[in-house]
Amino acid sequence: MNRTFRESRPEPRVAARRVATLLILALCAPLLSGCVERWLSIHSEPTGARIFLDAVEVGTTPARIPFEHYGTREVLIRYVAADENDENEVLAVARNVELRAPWYQWWIFDLFFEFLWPGTLVDEHVVDVTLPPADYDALEEQLMSGLKLRPEETTESSVDEESPR
Repeated sequence: MNRTFRESRPEPRVAARRVATLLILALCAPLLSGCVERWLSIHSEPTGARIFLDAVEVGTTPARIPFEHYGTREVLIRYVAADENDENEVLAVARNVELRAPWYQWWIFDLFFEFLWPGTLVDEHVVDVTLPPADYDALEEQLMSGLKLRPEETTESSVDEESPR
């Protein structure tokens, strides 16, 4: 029995094809990679208000701010306006904004859409804020009504003697 056994190495042509296929796939991989853009758009009336996102100033309204992570973010909109007496009045609104992930960003799905989807998905959250005018008369009235509701202060002589010292 004179059988010849070939070694388990592939022929040179087959090896060259495999290398060429892997090279083509490696070069095409960036073209197939997916992308998800996340934006937080903030608009205010009046425009030009300063935006603070999680206590960090990020610009003025209107603004389109990129973000990486979903969750609750604190947004503070602050506008300084000069009134007719050349006095500055500060208008501010603070708001917690819930940035919820869309279904294509849920676990398992996000692997496909982040890395394999052949396009760009845009997830944009919009916050519209109208800054209220500063009404000092109404604020003073609220303050005075709050003071009227406050119980009268007690003096030291009216403190119960049985309390521990």
